[in-house]
Amino acid sequence: MFTRYPINYIKINQPYQESHKALDLGWSDNYGGKNQPIFACDAGKVIYKYKQTKGGNTIRILHDDGKVSEYAHMQDGSVLVNVNDRVNLGDKIGNMGNTGVVTGFHLHFALYKSNTIKESNKLNPLTNVYVYDDQVIDPNTKNKYNFIYYNDKNVKYIYNVDDEGLNVRSGPGTQYNIINRLQTSSKVNVLDNKNNWSKIADNSWVSSKYLSNDIPKYKTVSGVTSEPLNVRNKASILGKKVGKLFNGDRVQVYKTKGSWSKVSNVSERWVSSKYLK
Repeated sequence: MFTRYPINYIKINQPYQESHKALDLGWSDNYGGKNQPIFACDAGKVIYKYKQTKGGNTIRILHDDGKVSEYAHMQDGSVLVNVNDRVNLGDKIGNMGNTGVVTGFHLHFALYKSNTIKESNKLNPLTNVYVYDDQVIDPNTKNKYNFIYYNDKNVKYIYNVDDEGLNVRSGPGTQYNIINRLQTSSKVNVLDNKNNWSKIADNSWVSSKYLSNDIPKYKTVSGVTSEPLNVRNKASILGKKVGKLFNGDRVQVYKTKGSWSKVSNVSERWVSSKYLK
């Protein structure tokens, strides 16, 4: 969950604002030029690839934390991914371009809270995306805007959660709305702490007791040919269905019983062990 700026030279030509809920990112001759490489800002699956009239060559990636990133105006012939491709953070996906309706070469970079593509669901990248040590910020941009920086010392891992994951809330307390869920072993960068709650992004908080300094041991759902994998309330095919898992989901195993694995530390939630690798 360490969303990284998708280009290594960060120059903001147009900021996020009510009339433009995205960042337009520019370029420099000294750092890759007008066709500088574009990278996946986080791990996930490509869910959209299309040449729009306005946006030009555009792709969207659904990330493991539920957010969606969007990249527009990419150079013709440069897009390296297709729908359903899996990408990792930092994988090259194409080059900056000037396709669509533009006034010059740039990357239109947008971020959505979830796979609901509408203006009201957009997030400000400035408060949700990290600058890494190997990235360069244009001096004028650096003086004008506040950035958040990736820091290894603040890295934590989600642990001791059940198959449903850890609730991410809009504020530091259970009275706030659930806006997302994170699976076990997901990495987060703690920006602030308040009353046993940790802030991991703009308006995103999790209970601190489920954060560990170490990566927990986990299993990955694999080999389910007819998804989903049912979660049952007892270690038996006769158990009531209480949840669903899909290939690629991560869980912790707290107990085994015959060919079944218990995937919750506090309640009866069991899955067939043969689908956990």
